[in-house]
Amino acid sequence: MFKWDLSEYRNTIINSSEEVQDIIFNQIFRPWYRISPLKNHSLYKLHLHRNQVISIVEEMLKKYPNSTPALHLLMDAYALHKSLVEAVTTFLTVGYETTASVTSFLLNQLALNSKLQEDIRNTLMSDDEELLEMAILESLRLHPSGWIILRVAKEDTEIKKMLIPSGTFIVISPYIFHTSAKYWNNPLDFNPERFRNMHRTPAFIPFGNGIGKCVGRYLALQEIKETIMAILSHFELQTNTKAKVHQSILLRTCLFPCKISKLQ
Repeated sequence: MFKWDLSEYRNTIINSSEEVQDIIFNQIFRPWYRISPLKNHSLYKLHLHRNQVISIVEEMLKKYPNSTPALHLLMDAYALHKSLVEAVTTFLTVGYETTASVTSFLLNQLALNSKLQEDIRNTLMSDDEELLEMAILESLRLHPSGWIILRVAKEDTEIKKMLIPSGTFIVISPYIFHTSAKYWNNPLDFNPERFRNMHRTPAFIPFGNGIGKCVGRYLALQEIKETIMAILSHFELQTNTKAKVHQSILLRTCLFPCKISKLQ
């Protein structure tokens, strides 16, 4: 996106991102982490890891001040240097793993389903991306990286006669909506065809909704599509193992054994 050479810092960015996500997850869902000294230690690590990535971003901005149009757009949007650094840091720490996890999940599904994999490959050869796009949406349905959305009520609110006081911490789960039989037929089955000619539904929110909707959703979809297209145009994937998922503040696809053969 920014055409930066981050190879030297790759492990630092990945490790910091994962640590930050685990710390936030523990603070929300494991109450004992809110008790000192665990809380103080967690907050110290949180600031430490974020500052590591911020220092990398500062260095890259000096080294590549005019790298890409995407960076220029961010510069125009964020007049203050500090705000620009925060925005780019968020892209690096949040954007990479969400996209990679959904891509890995989809590759696992394609490796399990050779017919679907071949069908997508054949349609791409005729410049038809619809089936791939449906497969991506189905991956986002079954494997939304942001499986929980966190909000705080700004004022007293009543929903269906239930009072939500101001300051209440609210957790919404796209995963629950996405796998509910109330909204989907055979919800746990991987079936891209369900998205053919499908109208928009409030039960599908992989990027959230409203004013807090993910600003990088179009970039993420394009990255996933181009990655899958590049892999399928050169390789065939085969596996008998369904990938396991590690649950943190994000859903992460674990490594799985896969036979990769180069296409003739």
